[in-house]
Amino acid sequence: MDNPLTNTQEPTLENSENRQFDFPTFANRILKAGFALLVFGAIFIVLIKFNIVTDHVIPPFPDPIPFAGGAIVLVALTLLGVPLIPAAAAGVAIWWLIQDFFF
Repeated sequence: MDNPLTNTQEPTLENSENRQFDFPTFANRILKAGFALLVFGAIFIVLIKFNIVTDHVIPPFPDPIPFAGGAIVLVALTLLGVPLIPAAAAGVAIWWLIQDFFF
């Protein structure tokens, strides 16, 4: 007799092609991402509204080169499959580093 523990089926391309679209999982992930963006947006709006650390975060006349560097990193990481929040954090970090160290 075969041992049922050793007779496991490895996931293959054939198995992944037969899977159907799972709408509840898709909706759950979209809602979580939207909620995270809503929370971060609300925090950012409050910081700007009450002038909390906006002098250090947003310069009066931002240079386009640091902004472009952060945007390039954000787009590249999301195209490689990195989730949005870590990719956005990396894009902001690159924007901040270019802005502080080179300008």
